[in-house]
Parts: sequence; structure tokens; C-alpha cells
Amino acid sequence: IDTATDSLGRFLLKDIDTGDYAIEVLDKTGSEGMLIRGSAVKDSLKDWGIVFLNPVGGIAGSVNRAQLPDSAAVHVQVYGLDRVESIDPATGKFTIRNVPEGNYSIRVFASPPNYLPQTIDNVQVASNATTNIDTVNLTSLSAWYGSKKVVLNTTPSGADVAVDIYRFPVLCRLTNDNFDFLAARAHGEDVRFVKPDNTPLSYKIERWDATAGFAEIWVKVDTVFGNNNTQYFTMLWGNSDAASAENSGAVFDTGMGFQGVWHMNDTDGVSCIDATNNHYDGIRYAMSAASSVPGAIGSAQQFDGATNYIVMSNTANSKLNFPQHGNYCLSAWVYTDAFDGDFQSIVSKSNQQYGLQLSKDNKWNFFEFENKQGWESTEAPATVKTWKYVVGVRSTTKQYLYVDGALIDSTITLGADNSARFTSDNVCIGKRPSETNRWWRGMIDEVRICSWSSSVNWIKLCYMNQKPDDALVTYK
Repeated sequence: IDTATDSLGRFLLKDIDTGDYAIEVLDKTGSEGMLIRGSAVKDSLKDWGIVFLNPVGGIAGSVNRAQLPDSAAVHVQVYGLDRVESIDPATGKFTIRNVPEGNYSIRVFASPPNYLPQTIDNVQVASNATTNIDTVNLTSLSAWYGSKKVVLNTTPSGADVAVDIYRFPVLCRLTNDNFDFLAARAHGEDVRFVKPDNTPLSYKIERWDATAGFAEIWVKVDTVFGNNNTQYFTMLWGNSDAASAENSGAVFDTGMGFQGVWHMNDTDGVSCIDATNNHYDGIRYAMSAASSVPGAIGSAQQFDGATNYIVMSNTANSKLNFPQHGNYCLSAWVYTDAFDGDFQSIVSKSNQQYGLQLSKDNKWNFFEFENKQGWESTEAPATVKTWKYVVGVRSTTKQYLYVDGALIDSTITLGADNSARFTSDNVCIGKRPSETNRWWRGMIDEVRICSWSSSVNWIKLCYMNQKPDDALVTYK
């Protein structure tokens, strides 16, 4: 949308669908500007108030033309701005002017389709300054001698999801049966994923164990088409010169609502790393390297039901501090060893805020605490000694509980209590914060906290893709 302010400096953008947006505001000379990043909700008005413009900056760099044919045209695109510039065909240099202060990702691409575009993230542009980036190298697909199609099947014979799902982290499992680990670099540094037009896809390697012959990789797909069995992207490997291009923050994007993602695959006995750019990394207590065990997806963490737990520091007053009657989602793969007649906490943020747990009545339980009213709970029967995918969704005053991709219950039961809502605890996995009981007895894997109310189709696709007998992904 291109528009201008009125005589009083006001602007109005109409008919905007729900989503995340970048708004570039420039004066008519292009010398001052501002970048606004934020979200819009359909049929509502977002007022940004008064916007103050600052002197603009720029981005400069060069592309290594020695690797490209003389006839190749090369362009540089700035994500979030309506800006594409050509490089100098002789020197390979480029300068992008009149860029408002902010953090950007830029994409460098060549006209020959057999050259992989490169994306450079976290390009920080300051007011009245030019940011210089390192020389960009575009590599021909011929540098990777191994390739394989990753086919996504959402028809009834596969994941059985009829609608399109957007910006979805697809789990790709590699084994000795479907991949030759000896043909790739030792830690998967040369692995890449590209669309059919060779545009790179963001990915994150959760585990790469070439010796045992196992790997789990998350690949962000723009759109997973519903009721389709022909969609594919391509996996590349076999380039001894390629360095790792993983980007966990792009796969589990906070702008989309992934506010905390813990793969639970840490083996140092101390940390529990958050895969998002929020970096809500956890600290493990009374745990060791031996607590890392085979899980539902790669490795999981074993909890003894008495002493060990994980605390996500600096989350008390964070993006995980959802309001009462908010929109959010908690999910985890869980394996409980035994019912013990008490609550067993999977993940929670205070007994007086929200959590996902096993109840003392042997039921999966998702709750939100209402100020001076009590716990609003939704429950479903639980089972022991088997992996289960449990998801709790809060959507303002409504609540849903899913088990193994299916909606089990949306009934809310109130447990009356006149206590005040308490929001000052950190998020905790394996135990209730600020309490000495409600310990988890068993394993926990792939914990996620999202700031949106996940749909039934999103949840089903997660389960169908992540379950041991993956129904979404095949390789050709």
C-alpha cells in the first residue's frame, strides 16, 4: 500500500487483514524517516500516535562477482521495505540509501536460477549512518552433490489436514534408512533446504548424530497446502566448503507468536536453551547429563518426581506473562511413569496464573486462574507409560484441551478460590513454581508457549508431523 499523509500529517491504512506488518514513513525528500513494525487485527483500529522522524541511514556492501557468470544480474532486497537495488556489474558493490533506523534482513539473489540466494539477518541501521556488511558469496547448486525431495502429504492418506497452514515448522527426521550421513559434513553444516525456485528455507538442526545415524531438523515452510500430496521442497548436502546456515529464531519466529520453545535436547545437565530469539533459557536443578534420554523427538528430559525441575529465568515479567482472558497456547510431549495421587506439573507460571499438568484425579489438566474466583480447568483422561502430545489453548474466555492432535474437551470447570491472581513467578517445567510439590514423574519433550490461540488444524498438523510414525513427510 502506497499512500501519503493529509495536511495535518495523519495517515490511515484501511482494509488490513490480521498479520504482522512493516510501515515505512519517509518525508518527501527521503532524508528523514521511521520504520514501524507491529501487528494488525482485522476489523479493529491500531493507533500509533505521533510518529517522530529521524535522519535516515543506509546499507552498503559487495557481492563476489568472481563466482558468477558475466551475464548474471544481481539484486539486493530489503525485507520490510519496498526496496530492491541492483549491484554494480563491474565492481559488485551496492548501496541502499534512505533506510529508516531499524533492524533488517536483506536478500541477495542472482538472475541464474541455479544460484542459491543469500539472506543476511540482523542488519542494524543507525540514523544518519551507513552500515557495511561483509562480502556476499552466491553459490551454485552444483556445489552440493546430494539432493532429495521432501514431500508433504496432507491428504487423507497422510496428515489429513484440508486447509492451508502458514509459516509452519516442519519436522524432518533423518535416519540411516533414508539418508547417507557419510556424504554430509560431520555436524550437518552443509545441509540446506530450498523451495522449488531455489529460494532458501530457514531451518534449525535439533540433533545431528552421524555415528548413530539420527537427525531431527525443523524447516520453516511458508505455506503447507491442505489436501495436497505433490508439494515439496528440496534438501541439499555434500558441500565440504559450506558453513552452517541455521537460523533457529527465523524458524520459531517471535513475531508469529512463538514466545518460548524448548526442544529439551540439552545434554550438559545445566541449561535448557530456548529456540526463539527471546532467549528464555532455562536452568536445570538437581539434573545431570544422565537426565537427557531418548524422547518423542530426539532427546527429552527425565524427571524423578521428587527433586529435579527447570526454571526459565527472567520470565516473570516477560512476553510469557499473559493476561487473564488472554490468547495463548501451551504444548508438550509427555510421558508419565506413574499416577501418584498428586498433581504433576508439566509447565506452569504460578499456581495462580496458568499451567498444563496431570491432575490428582489422573487427568490431563489445563488451567487459568481467575482473580479472586479460582481455577478455570479443562480436563481429559490421562494414560501412563506412553508418549502423549498435550495442548492447552486459551482464547479469551474460552478454553480447549487437545490430546494427540484431537480436541478432547472445551468445558470449563471452576475450582473456587478467592485468592488474588499472582503473576510474579518464572515459568517452570517439571514442578510448580514457588511450591515444593507437584513434581513431574517421567519424561517431557518439545515444550512450547505461544502467544496465539492455535487452531485445531495447526495442532493436528503438529501431531501428525511430530508423532513417531510421521504422516506428513516422505522423501524421494
